[in-house]
Amino acid sequence: KASLAYLFSPTKSIFLFMVLQRYFISFVGKRRFMKLRRYRIQNGFSMAQMAEKIGCSVPSLCRYEIGKNYPTRKRLRAILSATEGRVTEKDFDEPESN
Repeated sequence: KASLAYLFSPTKSIFLFMVLQRYFISFVGKRRFMKLRRYRIQNGFSMAQMAEKIGCSVPSLCRYEIGKNYPTRKRLRAILSATEGRVTEKDFDEPESN
C-alpha cells in the first residue's frame, strides 16, 4: 500500500500527466507538424542551428515542431527555403479558430 501511494502522489501524477500530454501532442495529435522535426534530425541540425536557419528562437521552433504554434507566412517561406522545399505549408495543419 505504501508503494502504491508513492506512485500516485500528487507530484508524480502531475509530472506523469505533463509527460504523457507532451507525447500525445507530439506523436498522436499533430503528426504532420513532426515533419519539420524529422527533417531537422535527419539532416543533423541542432534546434539552435535550425532556428537560426529559419530566423526564429529555439522555443518558437520547438512550438512549431510539436504543433503548439502555427508559423507565420514569413516563417513558412523561411522554412521552405531552409529545407529546400522538403517541408512545405501543407505539412502544417491550420490553427484551430476559437
